[in-house]
Amino acid sequence: MTTLVPAASTSVGDCAVLDGDAVLAAQSVAMKGAEHVRLMTAVVSALAVAKVGVAHIDRVVCGAGRWWH
Repeated sequence: MTTLVPAASTSVGDCAVLDGDAVLAAQSVAMKGAEHVRLMTAVVSALAVAKVGVAHIDRVVCGAGRWWH
């Protein structure tokens, strides 16, 4: 089961892509710039690194902070 895990509770936005218990990719990005929030940058990057398309995500789990470190 492929899981997308975005976290945006701090000044750093994190996103992980999991396949079962295995972490396929984990990306971080500064959350706020002068004009916009950047969490989607981490999401897109993590999906690209994991080579997982949006259509292949089975679930999205929202968390708080960097839980995979």
